[in-house]
Amino acid sequence: MGCAHCAMRVRNALVSVEGVAEVRLSLLPPVCDVLYDGDRVVTEQLVTAVAEAGQGNHHEYRAKPLL
Repeated sequence: MGCAHCAMRVRNALVSVEGVAEVRLSLLPPVCDVLYDGDRVVTEQLVTAVAEAGQGNHHEYRAKPLL
């Protein structure tokens, strides 16, 4: 997620997961915060979505279930 294009790919992949409520991205430092419905999404789905978008897990991704 080193450029704006990569960040948009990650964002689009995550928001396409049903149950994701919000995605916040930062390029410096490369961090992605995901707010999701824990009853509908498991973190493995988020990891898979990011991997399928061509972005590995070499950046920091933080996922939080909705309260």
